[in-house]
Amino acid sequence: MEHENSTTSTGNGSEPNSLNTDTDGHKNEIDVALDESPSETFPQLSIALTSLVIRFPNTVGGGDDCESEMIQPRSTDVQDCHTADYSEGLLSKINQLRQSNKYCDITLQCGAIRTEAHRNVLAGCSPYFDDLFSRRTTSPTVDIQNVDKDVFVDVINYMYTGRVQITKSNVQSLIVAAHNLQLRGLLDGCSEFLKTQLHPSNCLTILRFSELIGCIDLAARCTDFAKHHLTELLSEDQELMLLEEKWFGEIIKSEHISEDTRLDAIVRWVAQDHSNRQTAVPSLCGCVNVLRLTASHLADLRDSQECWNTSPCLAGFIMGAMGAHLETLEHPAPSKNSNDSPRVKCTHAILVIDRCGSELVNLSSGRCSPSAPQSHVDEGLNIEGLRLQREHCAALELNGLVYVMGGQITFAGRTDDVDVYDIVRGCWKNGPRMQSRRAHFGAVSLDGKIYAVGGWDDNDRKLNSAEVLGTLSGNWRFINPMSRTRGKVSVAASQTCIYAVGESSDAVVECYNPKTTSWTAINSRPTLYGCANLCILNNRLYAFGYNYGTQAFGEVYDTWQPITPPPVFRYTSGLVAHDGYIYSVDVFNCKSIERYDPRKNEWTTQGIALKRSYDRPRILLVRIPPATGCAQT
Repeated sequence: MEHENSTTSTGNGSEPNSLNTDTDGHKNEIDVALDESPSETFPQLSIALTSLVIRFPNTVGGGDDCESEMIQPRSTDVQDCHTADYSEGLLSKINQLRQSNKYCDITLQCGAIRTEAHRNVLAGCSPYFDDLFSRRTTSPTVDIQNVDKDVFVDVINYMYTGRVQITKSNVQSLIVAAHNLQLRGLLDGCSEFLKTQLHPSNCLTILRFSELIGCIDLAARCTDFAKHHLTELLSEDQELMLLEEKWFGEIIKSEHISEDTRLDAIVRWVAQDHSNRQTAVPSLCGCVNVLRLTASHLADLRDSQECWNTSPCLAGFIMGAMGAHLETLEHPAPSKNSNDSPRVKCTHAILVIDRCGSELVNLSSGRCSPSAPQSHVDEGLNIEGLRLQREHCAALELNGLVYVMGGQITFAGRTDDVDVYDIVRGCWKNGPRMQSRRAHFGAVSLDGKIYAVGGWDDNDRKLNSAEVLGTLSGNWRFINPMSRTRGKVSVAASQTCIYAVGESSDAVVECYNPKTTSWTAINSRPTLYGCANLCILNNRLYAFGYNYGTQAFGEVYDTWQPITPPPVFRYTSGLVAHDGYIYSVDVFNCKSIERYDPRKNEWTTQGIALKRSYDRPRILLVRIPPATGCAQT
C-alpha cells in the first residue's frame, strides 16, 4: 500500500519525516515549512515545536565530568528584551496598513477630503476621538469640523507617525487642529515654532491666539517679548490697546519705558473702551511710580480732555499723583545709595496776591520774590497778578493749581468766576463757574475737593449756602446749607471735616462732615464774634480775632483755651500753617511776618518784610516744584 511504502526506511537509515538535516545538507522540514505559506506550515510547525522540551538545570558544571568540578551558580535567570526601533517600526507598519486600506474601520471626512483610518489608533492618540468613538460606535463615517482641509491629511499622518513639517504658512492651521483634536504633542511643537518667530509686529496677535487655545507657556513668552519691545508696540501697534486687562496690566509693568510713557499708555487703553474698563484703573495705576513722573507731564494729563471725559477715576489718580508728587518732593526719602544725588525738594512758600501783582515768601530760605525768572525757587517765581480786578475773593492751592474764586469785580459787582493758575506752566486759565455769586466767603480743600462757604451775594444778602467743586467732574454743586447766614466767613479743614465761623447773630462755630453731609454746632465762645481767621495746626483749630482777642480750640477735648495773640493782627492779615508753626502775614503798614510756636505759646518776628503793601489780598500756602518738574535722583 502507498501508506506502507511511505513509511519504509531508506537505505541510509534516515526517515523522510525526520526533523534533522540529511547527510547531503538538504533543508529539514522546519526550513521547508518556513518557505511555505503560513496557513499551510503553522499547524505542523506548531506540533513540531511543542514536541521539543528544552531543559534548564539549576546549576551549570565546569566540564564534562560534572561531579569532578565545582558547581557554579548562574549569573541570571531573567533577561530583558528591548527592540530599539520597535515602536517606530510598529507605527510605520500600521501606517502602511492604513495607506493600503487594510483593517480600517472608520472613514474620516474633512470637506471634500476622505481618508480611511483605525479607530483604536485615533482613540489612542486623541482624547477627542476616544470620546467620540465611545459615543458613536456604529457610525462608519465621521465628519471632522474646525480643521483646515489643507492640513487635514498632515494631521492624520502625524497621528500615525508622530511627524509633521511646521512652516509659517501652516502653523496657525496646525495649532488650531491640534487644539480641537486634543493633540498635545502637536500643540507643543507648534508653540515652540511660534516662539522662534516672535516679532513686534506679531507678538500681541500670537499672545491673544495663545490665550484662546490655552497655551500658557507661549503666552508667557509673548508677554516677556512684548515687555522688551513695548516702546515699539506703543508707537506702532494699536493692538496693544485691544488686550484684556490681565495681559495689558502685565505688559505695562515693563522696565524698559519711562513712568510718563506708562501712564500715557494706561490713559490710551482706558479710553479705548472707557465704559467697560473703569474697574481696571486702580490696579493699572498701581503699576505707576508717581515719584518718577514729571510735573509737566502730569500737568499735560490733568488738562487732557480725553482723560477727564473718559475716566473720572483715572483723572482722580492724576490729581492725587500731583499732590503726592509734591508732598514727596517736600519730604524726600533718604537714599540708600551713597552715589545717588539728593532729591530736589519741593518748596513751600506763602503767596500774597492781589489785583496789582503777587509776591512769594520762601519759607525755606526766608526770601521774598515779587518778580523773578522761574529758573530756581530761591530766586523767586513770577506769578502774574489776578486777571480780573477783583477783591474780597477766596483763593487756595490744590495739586499745583491756584484757584481764585468769586469776589467783587470793580464796576461789575460780585461774580461767580473762577480763575486757575498753573504753577508748573506759569499761566492762568478759566475755571468752572460757581453756582452762586459770592464775596467775603471762605474756601478750603478737603479730600481733593474745594468747598465755598457763606459770604455775601450780589444783592448784599448774607448767605448760609455752601457748594463743592469736584475736581473729577469739574462742576460745582450745592451741599447742605449752614444753620446760620454768615458774611465775611472764615473756614478751615481738618483731616475729616470743615469748620466755619464769621458774621452771624452769635459766635457759634459750625462743623461740616462730608460723610454725613450735615452741619453741626460745636462749643462756642462769645469772643469769637468778629473772628478774622481760622487755622488748623496739629489737629487743633485756632481762631484769631481782630477785635476780641485770640482763642484756640482743641478738637480732641472740645474746649477753648486762650493763647498769646500775634503782635500785629488786622482784618487784612492772613494765616498760614506749615511745618508745626502758624505764620501771620500783615499786608498793610507793617508788611511783617510773625511765627507762632504752639509748644512755647509765643510769637517771633521773622525778619522778612513784604516789598509793598497790598489791597485786600489773598494769602495762601503753595507748594512749588523744582523748575525741572520732577524729583530727581
